[in-house]
Amino acid sequence: MPYGITLFALAGIAAVPAVRDILEGSEKKIKKALILGTALPALFYVLFVALVLGVSGSAVSEDAISGLKNVLGGSVVFVGALFGVFTVATSYITFGLYLKDMFVYDLGINKILAFLFILLAPIALVFLHSDSFIVVLGFLGAIFGGLESIFLIRTYKKARQKGDRMPEYSYNIPAPLLNLLVAVFVLGIFYTLFFDGKI
Repeated sequence: MPYGITLFALAGIAAVPAVRDILEGSEKKIKKALILGTALPALFYVLFVALVLGVSGSAVSEDAISGLKNVLGGSVVFVGALFGVFTVATSYITFGLYLKDMFVYDLGINKILAFLFILLAPIALVFLHSDSFIVVLGFLGAIFGGLESIFLIRTYKKARQKGDRMPEYSYNIPAPLLNLLVAVFVLGIFYTLFFDGKI
């Protein structure tokens, strides 16, 4: 199951403050922007998977792009690979900066240590398991995406209890559902660390 990859691909919470700044004065549009900003990438991912499977069939490669070489030619694969590297790199820069701020401001970790952790952890994973970049992305998604989601749920609960400002919009998510989500993310982290056996 592509659990970690999916979390990594859909991680976008770091963009929320920028959305808030861009839509200042038009706060009523924030909810729609966030829903579309989550749904459209998910739709494009599904379409991409369907197209790659349709073209490559059973010969689909782990990275999805190199398996298209025999059908579409080397130049198309090269452009696709460049686009993929650019997409992953920019996603991780955004994701990493957000995690660094969370470690520093929410958990009180030293700025230099937080920066080094965000910078060196992925590099160390690539060197430890250099034959599968996809596995590394899945690992990062499952661990960091899971931790991020747990922190967000905890923040949501605190904001509902102690928040002193009127939000741009709100959801009333039942506590049992939130607890179930936390359990899912904890199990995902635990499974990835101890049972996945790929890192």
